[in-house]
Amino acid sequence: AKIQERRRVEIAQGFDWAYANNKKIIMVTFTIPHYVNQRLAELITKMREAFSGLRAGKPWANITKRVGYGGLIRSLEIT
Repeated sequence: AKIQERRRVEIAQGFDWAYANNKKIIMVTFTIPHYVNQRLAELITKMREAFSGLRAGKPWANITKRVGYGGLIRSLEIT
């Protein structure tokens, strides 16, 4: 509960900063297919690699430049 509250405050500060600087906020959710026999560590590694691949290279650079990308807040939710 303490960590969740601290993160809530941090995210609220990020939103306040974005709104004060005329930035837009976009929330994106990534979900990966998985099976009951897969280990969590394996899934986290695959997710990390996929996210790194998404942000690598010229297409990411072009999009972030075009939209005025300022940064991200990232969270991992395991259910």
